[in-house]
Amino acid sequence: AIIADVISSSSEVKNNAEHLSQLAINLMNRSRQQSDGINGVASALEELSVSVSEISEATGKSSAHAKNAMDVVDTGAQSMDKSTQATQKVAQVVQDAKQNIEELNRAVVKISNVTRTITEIAEKTNLLALNAAIEAARAGESGRGFAVVADEVRSLAQRSHEATVEIDDVLGKIQSGVQEAVTSMQVSVDVTEHSVSTANNLTEKLEEILHGVSAINSRTQSISATTLQQTESVNHVLSSIQAINARAKEAASATENSQHSSEEMLVSLHELVEKLSRFKV
Repeated sequence: AIIADVISSSSEVKNNAEHLSQLAINLMNRSRQQSDGINGVASALEELSVSVSEISEATGKSSAHAKNAMDVVDTGAQSMDKSTQATQKVAQVVQDAKQNIEELNRAVVKISNVTRTITEIAEKTNLLALNAAIEAARAGESGRGFAVVADEVRSLAQRSHEATVEIDDVLGKIQSGVQEAVTSMQVSVDVTEHSVSTANNLTEKLEEILHGVSAINSRTQSISATTLQQTESVNHVLSSIQAINARAKEAASATENSQHSSEEMLVSLHELVEKLSRFKV
């Protein structure tokens, strides 16, 4: 009876050992599957880490390019502002010159009026001298001296008239030149004012571009910082996954060793049961 009980117990132990061995095999297979899955996740995370690093590097370069563009636009805006100020000064100088020429034109007009008055006086003087000469001729010998004076006065009046004619001619040329200069100055004023307006508009556009590039630069820097943080997070997760993978491999190895031990124990129990079954009292 004792041997029968031992054989029965040994059979149960063998059955349990077989079941344990099967469980060990299943656990080993699952451990291998988990290890393979973790390896896949680790590979994917490594690729993700590389991609995020590349994105971070690209955004960093974009930020640098945006900073350079912002510096260029800022320099252009400053240069345009200086150019605008210079153009405004030129416009003011041209405007002042135009006013001076207009004042000169008014002075020439006044001189022309004066010479016109002198011409009228000379003509009247010449007429009076002619009448005086006629009266002196009628007076005969007693009017000879007066006739000489009258001739001299008439000669001076004639010379004054000729001088005023020459002055009028010169003044006419001056007025013509002044008028052309005024017209030219007005064109210059219009051109410089248009240039100032255009430069101001361009300066405003450059400032808008500068603000836009500055916003892009800020956004790019923010993205770069975010991707850098993501890279660190991914690397941290990757390290954790790699550590889990290492433990999973250790567990799989331990399970495999346990399965081998179970198989060895199962073989021993099988031999024991066979030997006990041959034993007879």
